[in-house]
Amino acid sequence: MPKVNIFYLITSFIFIPLTIWTQEIQGVVINYDNQPVSEVLVVNKTTNDSTYTNAKGEFSINADWDHNLVLFHPRHRSQSVILSSDDFEGRRITIFMEIAEQVQFFEGITVTGERIKSVRDIYNENIIDFIPLINNEILVLTRKVREKQYNVALIGFDTTYFDFDIRLKRPEALFVDCFKNLHIKTKDSVYQFIFTDTIEIVGAMDLFDFERQIAPCVWRSDSSLLYQYFTNHNRDMQLFQLSQYHEPQLIYEITDPKGAKAAQDYFQEIIAKYNMRVSSGENIIQLGLWSGDVMELSIDGELNRMISWYKKFQAKKLHIPCIELWNRVYLFDTENMEVLQFDNKLRLAKKTPLSVNFKPTRLTLLKDEGTGKLYFYDLTSATISIHHYDFDSGTTQEVMQVHELNFPQKIKIVNGWMYFLSSKGFGFYKLYKVKLNEN
Repeated sequence: MPKVNIFYLITSFIFIPLTIWTQEIQGVVINYDNQPVSEVLVVNKTTNDSTYTNAKGEFSINADWDHNLVLFHPRHRSQSVILSSDDFEGRRITIFMEIAEQVQFFEGITVTGERIKSVRDIYNENIIDFIPLINNEILVLTRKVREKQYNVALIGFDTTYFDFDIRLKRPEALFVDCFKNLHIKTKDSVYQFIFTDTIEIVGAMDLFDFERQIAPCVWRSDSSLLYQYFTNHNRDMQLFQLSQYHEPQLIYEITDPKGAKAAQDYFQEIIAKYNMRVSSGENIIQLGLWSGDVMELSIDGELNRMISWYKKFQAKKLHIPCIELWNRVYLFDTENMEVLQFDNKLRLAKKTPLSVNFKPTRLTLLKDEGTGKLYFYDLTSATISIHHYDFDSGTTQEVMQVHELNFPQKIKIVNGWMYFLSSKGFGFYKLYKVKLNEN
């Protein structure tokens, strides 16, 4: 099997740095009772810097006027403040921000067609993918069917800011990496892009390299990166902390030894059959030309069937969702039915049981970048069921079911709105949204 050069990953990111002059400001977060709120995540959305409030609700962060500070807390509504030049008249200033009281959910709300709002439904246009932004604008990847062209559009409420032909061959998805860079994935390549009043491609790399070097990155802290790898025929999961100045550190590991042994035995059987059927002069393994991909060993019908089975088994890797939220990392271990919480130093801080009322292998995480909340969803051909995850108790609560849909997909949540694609027939998908129910 090919090995991943972990040290190479540190220097192989597609990353456009943003250099902005800033100064340190100080602030305090209070609630409506004028009491300090601790453990509030304060994020400078302009520079992507972040910090937490202390026990007195105090924080300090680098910022400049016109920067956007966003505050998140699991038991409160998020708060956004645009800094003005008046805030910087003194060398050190204090910003008082109030966070609204805890958000509660109605229990078991059912939503049908009349509450679903159409976001984009244009004749002769198929929506491939989209990214909702926290400012309520949406990036949309579309295909103009008759013109046979692919576009990226930035849309808002009843407004299209731009809609450009990206001139790429068969784009399949949009992707946001751990640096918050935007990418367009095609069948063989990945293209990084930026947008202002237009779209500009600023980098490209092979899809195989992207899936090995960029996509596994879960979180970027100030000094290191956190990667999630699946190895040993995808039956082992490993979390690695990568730093430019230190060796990679294994943070956590979950294994399936029985599954790994079964896959390894079958893998070796494929190699043995290949060696028996190919002369030494044409044997790419003996010649040192084999990359490790078993597809290169498919020389006849029997090997092709064995390789197809192995690939299907390999595709069913351990289902261990991992997500970063508020500078903490949550690992959902569906093998042992528990949730592991790591602090901002990547130290294991807490374990809680995982309780869900559907198959764990169908557990898919949804992070609301606007409110800082975490959800799961369960999906059928006509229904989306949304579950809110409670960090304190480790339990889930169904907050909404959306019915009367036609093959929904690409479910995403931002600012308390759920966005999704739904088929309108003949292979055309349109974009819709529905408001999550809150008290």
